[in-house]
Amino acid sequence: MQISLRSHLIAGTAAVVGASAMAMTPIAPAHISAPSLNLPAAANVALAGFDSPITELFNTFNLLPGLVFSNTSLPPAFGPTPNPVSKVGLVPQIINDALPVVRALGVNGSAYLQSTLNAVTITGQTASEAIWNLPQAVIESVTTLSLTPLINAILTPINTIGTTLLAAGNYVLQGVIARATAVVNGFIASAPLLVQAVIGQVTSLVNTAVYVGQSVIGAGSIEGSWNAAVNGLFGPGTAFSPIGTPAPSYTPSIPGALVNLTVGLGQPVDPTANPSGSNAFVPSVRTVVSGLVQSLKAEVSTANPAPAVPTPPPAAALKAKARAAASVRSAASVAAPEAAAPAGDSAAAATSAPAEKPATNRASRKSVRSASAN
Repeated sequence: MQISLRSHLIAGTAAVVGASAMAMTPIAPAHISAPSLNLPAAANVALAGFDSPITELFNTFNLLPGLVFSNTSLPPAFGPTPNPVSKVGLVPQIINDALPVVRALGVNGSAYLQSTLNAVTITGQTASEAIWNLPQAVIESVTTLSLTPLINAILTPINTIGTTLLAAGNYVLQGVIARATAVVNGFIASAPLLVQAVIGQVTSLVNTAVYVGQSVIGAGSIEGSWNAAVNGLFGPGTAFSPIGTPAPSYTPSIPGALVNLTVGLGQPVDPTANPSGSNAFVPSVRTVVSGLVQSLKAEVSTANPAPAVPTPPPAAALKAKARAAASVRSAASVAAPEAAAPAGDSAAAATSAPAEKPATNRASRKSVRSASAN
């Protein structure tokens, strides 16, 4: 009985364990495998032949450091003729252009200040001597009973001061008028060139935009059209390098044209449209302004037509002149009585000397005395 029950229990337990083992064991068919992923190599990517707009923008910005700060001298035969630009960089060019103008303005201002200060010094000297000598003039007028010394002591310095101040004002005014007139005439003479330059700049920019559109349309492929558009809208195109040499072939670019027509040295004309090639330029704003500054340098250096105010005399010379004038006044006051003395002396002698009595009067008085004695 026990043996039969144990055998049935062992058989049931073995069956349960075997079923559990079969349920927990995965079944992997031999014909199923993981799929493989095939990626193309980087060299086979189609975008590798397309230009990057960001790179072209950096290429355009790369023009600015040289065109703004380079102190490299521009070759004399490069650019428009005559070429007022001597430096590739804008800042060194401004310094070279401004220094002569500032120097001329400084020289003119120094001359105006010297003339004005000379007038102030002469005025002060004259007024000081006039006030110092005024008491002497008053005494002379009182002693001589004449207002002439006092009037001369007042009017003479006033005349000197007025003449000096008018001369100084005339010198400054004539100089300012002459130089301002020269500057205005220079701008008037340059007006047609300015208008022509502006028209040329606008026309060049429009032509560049047309060239870019033609390059995009006529590229013949998607890649060529993309590159033409990227280069024309973001790249430097035919722009000047920092040493002032244009690109060997003409490449239209709107940013490059803007750089060339503003801080650059001018926009080169399309060599296919102009046989002169790189020697044909549309002047930039910079070259036009440099030309005006060069002419302004000569105009502000125009000679002043008015003579300057004389230099004030030294103190010793001024005192000697005052003493000489005082001695002349004293000599004149002494000479006047001496000139009138002969007439006065003769009158005094006539009054002091006893008058000669007529003979008839003496005879009559003598006869009267003898009669009284008898």
